[in-house]
Formats: sequence, C-alpha cells, structure tokens
Amino acid sequence: MRKRRVEVIQKSGSTAHEWIEPWNIKSIWSDFRHNGIYLPNYKLITHKDDLRILLKSFEFTFREYHRDGSITLWKYIFKPGFIWDLASVPKRLRGLVDNDSRTLRAAAMVHDVDYALHICGYRRANKKFYRIIRAHEGVSLQSVSAYVAVAIAGKHFYDLNNPNTHWMKDFVEVYKDGNRIDINI
Repeated sequence: MRKRRVEVIQKSGSTAHEWIEPWNIKSIWSDFRHNGIYLPNYKLITHKDDLRILLKSFEFTFREYHRDGSITLWKYIFKPGFIWDLASVPKRLRGLVDNDSRTLRAAAMVHDVDYALHICGYRRANKKFYRIIRAHEGVSLQSVSAYVAVAIAGKHFYDLNNPNTHWMKDFVEVYKDGNRIDINI
C-alpha cells in the first residue's frame, strides 16, 4: 500500500499580498475597483480577522497520490483580489504556527477554497492542506500543528456552507485531472 502524499508540480505567479486592516479597507477596495476588479462587499466577509488579499495572479498545480495507487492532478488558479485568512489557525495556536510563512500560503489558499466552495469533503480538504505543507517542509511542528488546528477549529466553518463565502468563486478556478470544476453555489 502506498503512502498518501502530494508532489508540487508548478507554482507560477506570486503570492504577493496585502493585509486587510480596518484602516485600509476603503483604500484597497478603491485601488482594485480602479483597476477593474470588483471585490465583494466587505460586509459579506464574515471572518474578518487576519485577512490577506492577493495582488497578482498565482497558479498552483500538484499531484495527490492515494493509497489505492490512483493519482489526482489538481490545479488552482487564483486571481488578483482573492481573499484568504491564513489557514484559519486560531489565535491561541499561532505561537506554534507561523501564519504568514511562505510554505503555508499556498496550502492556506487551497484549503480556504476547498472549505468555502466545498471542492472536496471536510477530511480530504484537511489532509490535502497537511500534505501540501509537508511537500514544502516535510514533517515539522508547523505542519502537524497547522493540520491539528484546522481539523479542530475548521469543522464548524465547513459545515456552515456560508453563503457569504460564495463570492470566492469569482476569484479562483479549480481543475481536477484537467477538467474545470463547475462551481455552482
């Protein structure tokens, strides 16, 4: 039986981002609108703690190997204006997990899409998150801590299927085995 793992194939673009803080919200929304990118009404974003907004396009492609020997090819294309919340790691656990590390960003972005748009099931989304981090840095305190944090705190958010996160579908495209996933939420 093969171990499940993830192999990162390609990253292109940049995860360059800006923090969204109460004092700069209007400025950020205005800058994006000036460039023809219309962000969702800020009031629709329910989890406003520690948000980041993507400034440039970012593409992330990886293979996910399964125990039965099958392989899934995933491709996520994030567009400028995509907003994510740093892997939903609760504040109490952030001493163990560097919420803004480069190795965590791609995993956090994929995880937020998987949760908000229900691309895959709750457990699979968490495992995919963990495996992406491990592909970057191996087994570490950060990878295990981040996984435990989202597994414990995240179930509630996944089950909500919050309609206030549906705006996200306009800022990401997801492909599974070369086929675009139609996100009809």
